[in-house]
Amino acid sequence: MQERLSLFEDAKRMGSSEVTFDDYSLAIHKRIKNYPLLNRKVLKDIIQKPPPMICFENDLYDINYMKELYGIKILHINKK
Repeated sequence: MQERLSLFEDAKRMGSSEVTFDDYSLAIHKRIKNYPLLNRKVLKDIIQKPPPMICFENDLYDINYMKELYGIKILHINKK
């Protein structure tokens, strides 16, 4: 969530109208590899459910609000 919020804030600060990030499932898959094998199962159980804010695509909330708030016109969500 913090990474995504930072992407939006950076785009606004730099005057960019595009943001690109991984969908929640892909982000979990990439980040979980950074943890020791024994901790991966526990971590995956904790983060498997998306947080209630700033999670897009599979768990689409109101993306238009975030786009308008940060002046984003184009949002790219990587799925692979």
